[in-house]
Amino acid sequence: MPHVLTVRTTVTCGHTPGKVTTASSAKLTVSGVPVLLPSSIGDMPVTGCPLLPPPQGTVACKAVVQVQQGAAAKLSVGGEPVVLDTLSGSTNGSIPTDVPPTPQTHLAAPTGEPKLQAS
Repeated sequence: MPHVLTVRTTVTCGHTPGKVTTASSAKLTVSGVPVLLPSSIGDMPVTGCPLLPPPQGTVACKAVVQVQQGAAAKLSVGGEPVVLDTLSGSTNGSIPTDVPPTPQTHLAAPTGEPKLQAS
């Protein structure tokens, strides 16, 4: 069963050491740490993405575009699902060898909070 993500979870753009800035004011906490919601991740900045030219036109990930998977079906806070470690999504980074260039879809969180599981 997937684990719930909290603000302590490292969410990455998929290009080490690229890290997504997260924040949450969710009332549900795990060991006093707020859980993440899709709104805690969507449109948030990415720092440290190493994607740089060459090739010409490569764009480093700077922001999350969309959370595509990882929302819990049965656990929510204020009507918004919590995010699980099955998280996937896209950023605004691109590699021009993709034809056409497409958003990077490597958004991930390697591990969730082991104290709380959900589906």
